Amino acid sequence: MKSRPSKWVGVAGVAVGLANAAVIWFNGNRPTRASPLLVKLLSSNDPERVGSALRTLADYRDPVAVPAALPLLKSEDPWVWIHAALYLGAVRRPEAVPYLIKAGLIKCEWAHDDAGHDLRAITGQDFGTDFEKWRQWWEKSNPGASFDFEKRPVPTAE
Repeated sequence: MKSRPSKWVGVAGVAVGLANAAVIWFNGNRPTRASPLLVKLLSSNDPERVGSALRTLADYRDPVAVPAALPLLKSEDPWVWIHAALYLGAVRRPEAVPYLIKAGLIKCEWAHDDAGHDLRAITGQDFGTDFEKWRQWWEKSNPGASFDFEKRPVPTAE
């Protein structure tokens, strides 16, 4: 998979920036809750916009977008499902666990540290960023459950 064109990342970043600016207080402090505008961006057909909104929502650690983000884990677009997993991991949702492991297995370096940290916080286990050990733990802890840990190309961070 080719990396995302930077011009589209810029456009999506502007949209998210505007949504974020709408919730910044006049004195520059960030509120503790995310803007509903960010949640609305999750229904966009533009993967760049969705990923950028999820990245910002993860920074807030506000569970307001969980219902909209859960179905995004099933996206065919790695840009979308990885950011959905990182957001859901940031708000400590156990549904994110296998997706965070998968993000690590496919060598998505820009997600490694966050994925490892969120996995530790959600599960109480600590395999650092050894995602193969995480996969083995998940399979042992979830007998009979199936999850596609197949490695697929992912977008690069620009």
